Amino acid sequence: MTLSEIYRSIQGEGRHAGLPMTFVRFAGCNLNCTYCDSRHARSGGIPVTPAKILDACLASPWRRVQLTGGEPMLQPEVPALCTMLIDAKFAVILETNGTVDLRPIPAGVVKVMDIKTPGSGAVGEDYLQNIGLLRPDDDVKFVITSRTDFDWAAERTQALGLPAICTVLYSPAVPLVVPADLAAWILESGLDVRFNPHLHRYIWKDDLKGR
Repeated sequence: MTLSEIYRSIQGEGRHAGLPMTFVRFAGCNLNCTYCDSRHARSGGIPVTPAKILDACLASPWRRVQLTGGEPMLQPEVPALCTMLIDAKFAVILETNGTVDLRPIPAGVVKVMDIKTPGSGAVGEDYLQNIGLLRPDDDVKFVITSRTDFDWAAERTQALGLPAICTVLYSPAVPLVVPADLAAWILESGLDVRFNPHLHRYIWKDDLKGR
């Protein structure tokens, strides 16, 4: 596996926001989103075995792990690592850009899957068959860069029936979108989605490596 970094931090978004956990960030990504906040993980990295990653996670005081990137699903060993972590009694969260088939991921892993908006520069890259794999404990995330993105996301949210499947997250791509504006758009729309600010940006500002 090609690892960018392992670190302990506060979860900054989604239903687990505010909880301390271990983050395992893999190197390499198949997209180049305009708002990417982990460009340092798009290349480089060091080779490491799943067993070494498990050992690092076991050294943490918390039994919560998020696998992220880059794009973790580009690592063929990720499903096996998920099984190892589950067997070791970890709660496992997989953050994915949604472009790779998630069928190999074992049951019990919480999936946080993007659907890319036009403002991402990667619209249409999604592997939408993954929606059929989502459960109530999973999340779908739209990163909103403009009112156009919001309207597009609202149409997709309704067309795909996402609120009946899982939690739907709308994240403001600060500074492109003012968080208060996104909150107002959600309220005006009547959509049953969750406003999803990035807590780590408020805690650590722009220095997000190892956060």
